[in-house]
Amino acid sequence: MDMTDTPEMTEPQTPEPRAARATYPGPRQILRYLRIVQENHADNTVSARTPVLGDLLDPGGEMRLGAIAPMCDLISGAVSRQVVAPDWVATLDFKIHLSKPVTSGWVHARCRTVRVTKNNIVSSSRIADDAGEPVGLAYVTFSRLPLRDDNPRINSFGSGSVTDYRSEKEEPRIPFDDYLGLRFDPNQARVDNPDVLVLYKELID
Repeated sequence: MDMTDTPEMTEPQTPEPRAARATYPGPRQILRYLRIVQENHADNTVSARTPVLGDLLDPGGEMRLGAIAPMCDLISGAVSRQVVAPDWVATLDFKIHLSKPVTSGWVHARCRTVRVTKNNIVSSSRIADDAGEPVGLAYVTFSRLPLRDDNPRINSFGSGSVTDYRSEKEEPRIPFDDYLGLRFDPNQARVDNPDVLVLYKELID
């Protein structure tokens, strides 16, 4: 054997590390902008409330649907993650219907699972005003996904725990459309804000 033909030895390659999980929510995330407060309950339901603020009202003085939807998505996701833990979930379908306007105080919602299959979780959120009067319903379906290293890091809170997403040092309030980065013209609607996740265009207004 000719030693000149011996293959060159190389150092073993170290795999590239995966991206670290992001802390959730970030300082400008919509849960903070909407000042949402979340609570976990012993019966495996999750509730939340969000204040009715002037910059979240439509021209008729009613709380906009797009300002209520993120709260419902939050608590339905929390309920679904309890079911599939340690796996992850992603929103597959989102439906929300308001039967009565809310013009002041807080909007409240409480979520529970209504159906669990191998791959999907369906939840229902009942939406109410400060007096406890029903004002709407939200049905959200999540897909079950394997947990990845780069999924956001969300703390698991036990029964009775309260998570206040309001910022201690909130930036000056701006109109909701400006916060979302929405720009409308007769031919096209677009989102310019990369920090905002818009679930469905019809939820914005």
